[in-house]
Parts: sequence; C-alpha cells; structure tokens
Amino acid sequence: MVSARALTGLLAVLSFWEAAATPCKPSSSVTAELATTATPSVAESTFPVTTASTEAESTTEAASTTEATSTEAASTTETTSTAAAPTGVINGGFDTLDENGAYVLPWTLGSIGVQILDNAAVAHSGDHYLRFYQSTYYYRSYSHIINQTMTGLDTTKSYRLSYSWLFSSVPTKDSSTEFRDSTCRLESVIDEQIVSTQTLPAVVSTEWDTYSFEFDADVAGPLYALRMRCTQAYGGIGASVLIDDILVTAVESSGQ
Repeated sequence: MVSARALTGLLAVLSFWEAAATPCKPSSSVTAELATTATPSVAESTFPVTTASTEAESTTEAASTTEATSTEAASTTETTSTAAAPTGVINGGFDTLDENGAYVLPWTLGSIGVQILDNAAVAHSGDHYLRFYQSTYYYRSYSHIINQTMTGLDTTKSYRLSYSWLFSSVPTKDSSTEFRDSTCRLESVIDEQIVSTQTLPAVVSTEWDTYSFEFDADVAGPLYALRMRCTQAYGGIGASVLIDDILVTAVESSGQ
C-alpha cells in the first residue's frame, strides 16, 4: 500500500505541473488585442468605397449646377422675349426706315405742303424731320397735315403730347394784292376734335423749341393729326415750320 507520505508527494508533483502548463494558454486580453489589430485592415478595405461616394457627390453637384444654369438661361430667354408694346405715337422722330424704303410709316402725309427731309445738321435729333410749308393760296385746305392712330393708351390716364418745332420761314406778302397781315398756327387734332392750337411767331426762329399739351384718352387708339394753317390766302405764302420728336407720355397724378 502507498503510504500517506508518498501520496502527499505525488499530489505536490501534479500541482506543480498544472501550474507550469497554465501560462501557455492565450489569455483573454491577448485575444482582444488581436481582434483590435485586425480592424485597420477592414477600414483600409473600405477606403475605395468612400472615394467612390465622393465622386458620386461631385457628379451630383455638377448635374445640379448644370440644371440650375439651364433653368436660369430659360428664364432669361423668357424675359427677353416679352417686350412691351409701343405706346402713343410711333416714329415721332421720322428716323425709322419703313418697308417702302422711306421714313414715313405709320404716318400718313397730306397731299401738298408737307415733306420729310434728311439733314442731320438741321434736325432736332437724328437725321430726319418734317416740314410744313405754305406754297399755294389754298390756306383753308387741310392738305398740310400728318396723322396716325395712337396705340396702347389707358383710358383711365391723362397724357402729355410734345413736339419740337422751328419756324424756318415767315409768310411773305404779295405785292399785287391788297396788303394783308397773316399769322400761322399749328393745330393738334384728336378724333376730329381740335385739342390744342399753337400760334407761330411773326419772326423766324433762331433755335428749336418744344411745345406740349395734355389730353385725356377717351379710347385706347385715337386718331392724332397735326396740321398747319395760315390766315389770309395771299399773305400765308412762304410760311414754313419744321417738326421733330413727337412724343406721348403718361402724366403722373399728384397722389403718386
């Protein structure tokens, strides 16, 4: 039989070997460290995905910018294509070339005593101007006249019509007839109603001047006429007046 002493010694040897073998097993802390060390490789492998995402964002941003630019261009085109219709008198300076190669339209000129001349040195502005002249004894004739239909007037507003004028030649007196004084005037007519009368001076003008008057618009497109008349048949011969820059503008009310 094994003695108690021998048994005790055997147990001591077994305990020694168990203690010596234990450090060879990996501890939990080592396992955790290994797991942590492997993490960077995973992050590195996902880096190209991050790059692809950045490129996609850049592409999206570029597309958005292109779309915004296209939208802005479309808006600009729409704004440019909407032009306001002309209001009042058209070709008031007689400088717009018409389809007939003249500078008349949309004016209609009387049969005698009226012409459009080309001389920038004489015109108030531009190159052309209108000339009324009395060359016959028919002083009561309305042939010395121009007219056109106004456009786009607002019947709730008042307007001011103005034009530049220069009295270039006074009436002469016919020595073979009884001495007669003569005066000339310009009449503005709207829809066959005389709305303004300008008496011309007895002497030649030295420079251009401006005449204006106000009127109410009863309709959106009234017919406007400007004509020259001289008193005394014989005394009116030789009178001449130049007209340029006929303009119609809305009158602002005092409350605005």
